[in-house]
Amino acid sequence: MAIPTAVAAALPSTVELRWSPCHPVTFYVRASASNVVFKYPPDPYSPEDITAFTAACSANATGPLLNGTTLTTGTFRVKGTYCRPASSPHHRHQPPTLQLLVHGISYNRDIWSGQPFGDDYNWHASALSRGYHTLAIDRLAHGEDTYRRYPDPIAVVQGPLQMEILHQLIHAIRTGGHRSPLPRPFRRVVYVGHSYGAMLGTALVAKYPDDVDGLVVIGFSVFANATRTCERMQFMPAALVDTRFRKLPLGYLAGASRRGREELLYTGFYDDRIPGWDYRHQDTVTVGEMCSVGFVEPAEGFRGKPVLAVTGGCDELFCSGELPGTCEEKMRMTGLAMFPNAEYEMFVPPNTGHDLTLHYTAAQTMYRVQYFLDKRLA
Repeated sequence: MAIPTAVAAALPSTVELRWSPCHPVTFYVRASASNVVFKYPPDPYSPEDITAFTAACSANATGPLLNGTTLTTGTFRVKGTYCRPASSPHHRHQPPTLQLLVHGISYNRDIWSGQPFGDDYNWHASALSRGYHTLAIDRLAHGEDTYRRYPDPIAVVQGPLQMEILHQLIHAIRTGGHRSPLPRPFRRVVYVGHSYGAMLGTALVAKYPDDVDGLVVIGFSVFANATRTCERMQFMPAALVDTRFRKLPLGYLAGASRRGREELLYTGFYDDRIPGWDYRHQDTVTVGEMCSVGFVEPAEGFRGKPVLAVTGGCDELFCSGELPGTCEEKMRMTGLAMFPNAEYEMFVPPNTGHDLTLHYTAAQTMYRVQYFLDKRLA
């Protein structure tokens, strides 16, 4: 879809960067969580049972019937991409600040690089131009590890454990030493999460309000339309969707509808080349992630700290036109409900769908986030 001239004129131009190359890093963190136990879990060897169970989860706001919780413990590998800004007095933050970038469902850490479409879609480039360090991670069972390790997609890879892994990861980032592969410890950390990553970030600051110094949630509100997600994406076992996932247990899911994925994630103005590339490079989501609802609570203890919520004005998932009120009204209600004691601000980029960093307004969105952090963390 072509970008209108008026919108193009409003976008900040891409900044020429002179920064050291990004490089991969690996953390090993030990974490424990109270994962849910499903009363009637799906047959892990039946594609039909798994597909039906997942659809039922999304259609029921309270989730599937549960049979309590169970303690899930382990040492987990977290792969990431770390980027360091060039030394520049104008952009130097004191103390140095790291943005922890956490992706959503059906993605991995590559979404933050904007590849192969250039720096206008590159969160690292935007943040580094303002002097921030960045660390984009693959959540458990996403990205590289999806092809090598197969944690149980029903009982293990759930929201509660994902959140506890993030908590331990942030501790390693702050303390440094042998726990962290980064070149230094970071006293100041900002969490940036997209969609499911934003949900995890909200749960994190609700339980551990001292973990981070600021929170940015993008593609998020309290008005999620989970039923529409399953209907459009047509989730089914990933092994049956793409040969990349042929070795995965059936509880790892992928979207089978290219058209449905585009309709759900891309609305407004965007490059027509991106949705097809996005579909071909989609990651997975597990049954456990889709169905372990209820772990996100209001972050009442996150007091006096900055929170910026950014959701596209055309977001079909979190600002659906089927729901009453404008997107701005939904975002104001989200702030009151989830971050009542924080320094809350919101931004609703126009003509923008759920995948904010892959629309034509991506540069505008990223500029707005960096400006917010510059102002609040100065």
